[in-house]
Amino acid sequence: MKLGPGLIAALDIGTTKTCCLVARVGDDGVPHVVGIGHQMSRGIKSGAVVDMEGAELSILHAVHTAEQMAGETVRSVVVNLSCGQPTSARFEVE
Repeated sequence: MKLGPGLIAALDIGTTKTCCLVARVGDDGVPHVVGIGHQMSRGIKSGAVVDMEGAELSILHAVHTAEQMAGETVRSVVVNLSCGQPTSARFEVE
């Protein structure tokens, strides 16, 4: 997999832990991990957000730890949220 140069961040929000990984993609398109952060999840039960403030704190701490290790500020992330019963809906907005 080749990516464009720059910073990429991934966030995994699970029932037991929240993890953030920050990688720098070189000119060769290969990502190199430069920061990681993980926290015990709060506000998540069986893959569902039950306490938004608790979930927010877990995410903030995981991302902040990864940013400190990387020496970079994360501006956007790719998010994975595991859940027990995934559903989808299509909405059209004008």
